[in-house]
Amino acid sequence: MTTREEIALWNGGRGELAGWTANAAPGSSAKLAVEEAGTELRFDYSLVGHGAWAIARRELPFELPSHYVVSLVLRGKAVAPHELQLKLVDPSGANVWWWRLREFSPPPERTRLVLRRASLEFAWGPRSGGDPDRVGAVELAVASDRGAAGTLWIEELRVEPRQPATGPARARAARASSALPGHEASRALERDEASDWCPAPDDGLPWLELDLGEVRECGGLAVDFAGVDDAPPSRVLASLDGARWTPLAEDPGGGGTRRWIRTGEADARFVRLELDPQRRAGVARADVVPIELAVSPARFAASLARAAPRGRYPRHLLGEHAYWAVVGGDGDERKGLLGADGALEVDAEGFTLEPFLWSGGRLLSWADVELGAALEEGSLPIPSVVWDAAGLRLRITAFADGAPRRSALVALYEVESTDGMQHDVRLFVAVRPFQVTPAWQALNLTPAVAPIERLGSDGPRVRVDGREVIAVSAPDGFGAARGDEGLAALWQGRLPERPRVHDPLGFAEGALAFDLRVAPAGAASVVVAVPLFAETPVPPA
Repeated sequence: MTTREEIALWNGGRGELAGWTANAAPGSSAKLAVEEAGTELRFDYSLVGHGAWAIARRELPFELPSHYVVSLVLRGKAVAPHELQLKLVDPSGANVWWWRLREFSPPPERTRLVLRRASLEFAWGPRSGGDPDRVGAVELAVASDRGAAGTLWIEELRVEPRQPATGPARARAARASSALPGHEASRALERDEASDWCPAPDDGLPWLELDLGEVRECGGLAVDFAGVDDAPPSRVLASLDGARWTPLAEDPGGGGTRRWIRTGEADARFVRLELDPQRRAGVARADVVPIELAVSPARFAASLARAAPRGRYPRHLLGEHAYWAVVGGDGDERKGLLGADGALEVDAEGFTLEPFLWSGGRLLSWADVELGAALEEGSLPIPSVVWDAAGLRLRITAFADGAPRRSALVALYEVESTDGMQHDVRLFVAVRPFQVTPAWQALNLTPAVAPIERLGSDGPRVRVDGREVIAVSAPDGFGAARGDEGLAALWQGRLPERPRVHDPLGFAEGALAFDLRVAPAGAASVVVAVPLFAETPVPPA
């Protein structure tokens, strides 16, 4: 079967169960039958006990298209919500990917579900991640810890090829309901923060329409509003042809001037933003949110990492394994992780502090150095990571300080000259929306990405959403950037220009800078601390 063809897993016409089997956990039951003159596959199940499941499995080897969706048409009934899963099993049977719809209640009427490639997650197996290319079987499963029983009638189940994306979805052109002179719709597509689209004062229903050039998957709009202190109420609509419009989302506004208006998963050629005419707001910038970011921030971050020079993003976003060690106080509830490349995750599902070193006119990252790891005195549970490069050694040591529930996580950065020469270096300690934990180590948590929306400094204190990073050693500067800007400035040896940012997409990042003079055969050190609890005494700064 070629990848250009639709792959029918249940074609609802033959009335056959060939290739289909049912199975269930001990104590639970699963049964398959054909109804409605052979057009519907009936799946009866009863889930009993903790970790109960029932599966309808179709054995069918096929090659996946390079881009696709899975279309499922069903109806059903159930006595309680449960999880609905669709799994892709590779020909070996060892690697499994899945879509999971938690708290799923079967719709009583015929409903089409579209499962997108972007939201497909690796479940388990020796491959430890990546995307499937060949499939040996497909499983439709239900699961519950609370017990459930019900019936699903499946009319269609198929893999539909889609045209591969040629790059991130973005607006190619814009038009509007009206515009003041010098504030035309196209101004909302420019990077210049001084330009904006502004509707005419007598416009009874202001709207801005973005043309994506082709039908694309999208996950909402990121909008910078102009002329107001807070985002106005608005709504987003989508169209495939520019004539028929489907409402996707209504947003109440507020929360500052930058807003991610979430639409869920959608296909659109045209996206329209309608504004409350009473607020007289304009739009400084409007961007389409990539579908990957909306449904899987980890997958989106991995796509950024693959497109960037090695070292700009954590190793695990490139699909590479990286070891880590737990950092924390004995008996304490909260702990961090020190990764083998030097990044410190400050708490479970927390952001990271990642070092970069500017020396000799270039920036050194984990990808540019020889790496080593050690425990204090060889066996104490205080881990360190060592970078060696260009006559310098950077040692990153992490430990907890303070009593349980009053502790702080401390990072000690020691820069040493190893070539007998003096070095003037700049140490950057970046605050990044990534974890040390990779996507394939879920551990019942959400791994890989730790969203940061608001980031800014108040002297030696860096405020990260509701948390703080304290520069115990006096910093020589701090800069923050939105996700679309990133930390590119570090690669020129400088900080981002803004003291604080708001990024509703959750990819804000920033960095503290420490200018150090390292004497021949000498060393210089920097200390940064993160309070782990509200009761933690404020570290000295």
